[in-house]
Amino acid sequence: MNGVSIDVLASDSFTAVLDKLTASDANVTAAYDVDSEKIVLTQKTAGPVPTITVANDTAGFLVEMNLDTAVAMPGVDGFSYTDGSFEVNGVSIDVLASDSLTAVLDKITASDAGVTAYYDSDTQRVILTQKTGGSLPGITFANDTTGFLVETNLDTAVVTPGHEKIDVAFIDGSFEVNGVSIDVLASDSLDNVLDKITASDANVTADYDTDTQRVILTQKTGGSLPGILLANDTAEFFPQAKLDTAILIAGVDDAVNIQISPLSSLSNFSAVKSGTIKINGREITLDVDTDLLTDILDRIDTSTAGVTTGIDFSPTKIFLQSQKKDKQLVIDSNATELFAALSIRDATYSASKGRKGVSRRYATQIADHVDKASQALNNLFNTAGFSTDTMAYAGNMRKDIQSSVADAFGKVGLQFKTDFGIDFDFKNSSGKTFDFSALDQEVLEKNLYKKIDPVLELFSGHQRTEEGLLDRMIKVLDKHFSNFNLQGKTTGSLVDVFT
Repeated sequence: MNGVSIDVLASDSFTAVLDKLTASDANVTAAYDVDSEKIVLTQKTAGPVPTITVANDTAGFLVEMNLDTAVAMPGVDGFSYTDGSFEVNGVSIDVLASDSLTAVLDKITASDAGVTAYYDSDTQRVILTQKTGGSLPGITFANDTTGFLVETNLDTAVVTPGHEKIDVAFIDGSFEVNGVSIDVLASDSLDNVLDKITASDANVTADYDTDTQRVILTQKTGGSLPGILLANDTAEFFPQAKLDTAILIAGVDDAVNIQISPLSSLSNFSAVKSGTIKINGREITLDVDTDLLTDILDRIDTSTAGVTTGIDFSPTKIFLQSQKKDKQLVIDSNATELFAALSIRDATYSASKGRKGVSRRYATQIADHVDKASQALNNLFNTAGFSTDTMAYAGNMRKDIQSSVADAFGKVGLQFKTDFGIDFDFKNSSGKTFDFSALDQEVLEKNLYKKIDPVLELFSGHQRTEEGLLDRMIKVLDKHFSNFNLQGKTTGSLVDVFT
């Protein structure tokens, strides 16, 4: 590969050979794309034109794996510029000749230019998206002493507009939301003030909906009726932000009640009637006086509708997913009003033909949680964090966690890698068992947005018919915490060590 010899054993797995390719000096990343059923080779070296060559195969690997038809992806850093600077929206960006394209784009994004910059490998173009409001692109370039703008064809970059946002002109003052005072400065933007509301003790999430150009207030506390109170505005915020016409979204009934009480006793389901609902034409009965919400979901799961359900109790959301991703999903409350109470429209939902993942915003939220989990896991594998009397206990826990990861990946070893940023290295002595860098987070977000199936299969198991990584690891932790209690110790003393 690119003149570098790759040794292959007949006993090597397909993944093992790809790992050897990636780890070699061939400067190539090798992965298998399940959608195209092709090997994808991406060069690590700079250069916009693929320069990957394969030759001298004595192992039969190239023919067996159809590597002659592999997709060869170019690098993105084949650019040359000099030390200097250029301006984006009047903000100077300093550039070194040694900077990679990614480094310069990160500088643009981190600057005060109000712009997000990234490279789209599919179109091989730089994408600039303004962060500020406005439906017309307002991104300007000037005073380039580095040659960067010309070298990267930034004059033909895709410039994506922001969204119109209501004009605001506050004065110094304050207002109250649910009795909590929110301080406002005349210099605050609308986003600043909405962030203050969300971060306050008012128990309200404040967002701006760019499609409807309205402020959305959603209560975090339980209760099926909106309980958001606005008062004492000395900052002229309410009329400026049109908050008098803001959408107030109710919370939902207490999660504990939903798990132990029939629907008829929950105010959020007061309009629901006994009868039958229809999922993909299959009838499922419900009795509001005796059925819990989970009873109804269990009937859907065990029916022949071909649908899998899920539930999140905080706040209460249910999920309906066709068991075959190419099949449509037909939901009909059939006069029971059940799905209306759950904010799900009666409709026919077609199978996805394009993007196969979640929204960009949700992908970012998931990746943020994975980042927090990686830090916690690394703390657990950092031996410096444990006292002498807990060291042996922690060692057993680490060993079981390692086994759970191996089981989820379906292979043995100390190192486990994916193509979507989730990698484990149990050989790492510094405690970096789960090295989830900013680049890994970006890769995971892209997969969650565009191609989520491999991520779901690892995390939740194949078509959820078997345990995934999360279930396996949670079982291990539950077992060890339980054992810790049985040994006459308290979980508190263990948690204090690595919380």
